[in-house]
Amino acid sequence: MSQIAYRPDVDGLRAVSVVAVLLFHARLACPGGFVGVDVFFVISGFLITSLILRDLETGRFQLLDFWSRRVRRILPALTVCLLFTLVAGCLLMLPDDLLELGRSGVAQSLFAANFHFWATLDYFAGRGERAPLLHTWSLAVEEQFYFVFPFVAYWLARRDRKRFTQLLWLVAAVSFVLSIFATHWKPSLAFYMLPTRAWELLCGSLIACHADRPGPAPRRAEWLSWLGLGGILAGIFLYDSSIEFPGLAAVPPCLGAALVIWSNTSHRTTVGQILAWRPVVFIGLISYSLYLWHWPIFAFLNYALREQATVAIRVGAAIAGVVLGGLSWWFVEQPFRKPRPGQTAGRVIAWGLLASAVPLALWGGIVATGGWQGRFSPQFRDYLATRRMSATHRSLSLKTIEQGDLHPLGEPGERPCFIVWGDSHAMALGAGFEEWARELSVPGQLIVEQGTPPLLGSNRRHQVWEAGLNEAIVARIAASGVNQVILCARWSYYALGGLDGGVDSLVFDSESRGHSREEGKQAFARGLRRTVTALREHGVEVWVLRQVPEPETNAAWSLAVGQVLGVQPARGVTRAGFDSRNAFVDQAVREAGIDPAHYIDFGGAFFDNEGHCRDHDPDGIYYQDDNHLSRYGVSLLLGPQLRDLLRGIGESCAATR
Repeated sequence: MSQIAYRPDVDGLRAVSVVAVLLFHARLACPGGFVGVDVFFVISGFLITSLILRDLETGRFQLLDFWSRRVRRILPALTVCLLFTLVAGCLLMLPDDLLELGRSGVAQSLFAANFHFWATLDYFAGRGERAPLLHTWSLAVEEQFYFVFPFVAYWLARRDRKRFTQLLWLVAAVSFVLSIFATHWKPSLAFYMLPTRAWELLCGSLIACHADRPGPAPRRAEWLSWLGLGGILAGIFLYDSSIEFPGLAAVPPCLGAALVIWSNTSHRTTVGQILAWRPVVFIGLISYSLYLWHWPIFAFLNYALREQATVAIRVGAAIAGVVLGGLSWWFVEQPFRKPRPGQTAGRVIAWGLLASAVPLALWGGIVATGGWQGRFSPQFRDYLATRRMSATHRSLSLKTIEQGDLHPLGEPGERPCFIVWGDSHAMALGAGFEEWARELSVPGQLIVEQGTPPLLGSNRRHQVWEAGLNEAIVARIAASGVNQVILCARWSYYALGGLDGGVDSLVFDSESRGHSREEGKQAFARGLRRTVTALREHGVEVWVLRQVPEPETNAAWSLAVGQVLGVQPARGVTRAGFDSRNAFVDQAVREAGIDPAHYIDFGGAFFDNEGHCRDHDPDGIYYQDDNHLSRYGVSLLLGPQLRDLLRGIGESCAATR
């Protein structure tokens, strides 16, 4: 089997992969950088298969030796990173969040992190950005591959190399077809699971199986290597999290990686020379440690700052990831890579299992103690409990809306006098409206859909709600005979984007000429006008609740960290900052024909004498996170005005019946 003893270009390809992932997680100009993991899979399949086939040919292959090398390669750096993550989690995370981290740590220690995250998290959205061990799903996939593949190779490849290669082609084809179908029907399963990812690893394996044949001629190798690099870069720069992935979309980066490796088998191409440049190779050499360390840094950053991480902060976090990755490679990876004299493979594996058992026991302790609640006094735990949001009302589907199965407010069965329609901000008010409707004997209904503003003809770039949902809601309102509708949403999020400058939340419509921030603002204004106009055409009086302040920090987290570290919690957003962020929304509301009396502003209840947003008091915490009100906050800050609103709606309703 002819092969280059050391391939610096492969290490360079590793560098491309890890830098793409790093910049994607830093949200720095690589919207499709997640494909770097797929390139890693191809490289891993190539290297592992090359080593196994070489040892089989020389008669030196032993399963215990193979796994001992994997233990020395993977576990030391991983164990150190896990222990750091555990300590940081204990210092920084609230009990509920630390409990979830503990569960993911248990799964990772059992080489099943991909199963855990498949069942609990979307890789591209929401809580996944704040899960410090999310990146270990890919390690679990590789570990499962390393466990199964050597058995197959030992059983078949040493007897019949041709049949072994044919089997790999067959399994790769089946896995690829499964990936295509699962990506459409079960996208989370397709993303996280070995059966749908195996073809990517086997792309590299098949290159290794054909390495005894001459590579392409120099001229052909040159353009094939550029084609391969182009496929990788196309995925990195042209994809984003809205694409259906992996499936067919994984072909360009995976095939591209395979082409780069194959085209440099016999001759070093221009691409190979670039990848073999020493600074690039160095990043490739530390790529494993860099991959391990960068994500916990970003996850804790996202957890602490939510949408407040500026570009400068994210760049700093990326640099910190590179530094820690380099230190881990030098002081942890390197010393453990080579076996010590007298150290048997069985002993290495035993020590590796013991090393895995230590974090497993610690993670288990975190889970058993409910997120180590003993860090805080019983009084403070009760205080933290006031942060909970009253999310007792679920999102409604198109089918349930068309059937009229809405959430009742007040006494069920009574004819409603009003309908509250909105996103998760309306959901946060649900229990409050429920209480006030009963108290004032003013029955109503609630229509909520997370991430879905009440804007007709609008949608977000990454479609998050069913087509025709808002139109069906207006039709249901018209059929109900209700003539009072209250609109509630995180308006600025859809009009201006996230506090961190992200634009994925912006709405667009059929008149939009692109996906710029300015186009999003105009689509928001048109959507609001369409909604108000359509409701009024059905004889509905429209009320709009001005968005509550986004305090820019997670109050409960800030208070808890203050308790643990003995620091003062951060101050909230200023009134000037709040009004500035909402100025465009205020203008759009006016242009939609909503007069000041029908635009309910709660701002005065939130800001202290120094103009800062209050997010807690001695009796409780106003916010569940950095933008949703807790049940306590709803009752204390919004209750007086919304009671008056419902009282007036009740009087109007009684007069018309």
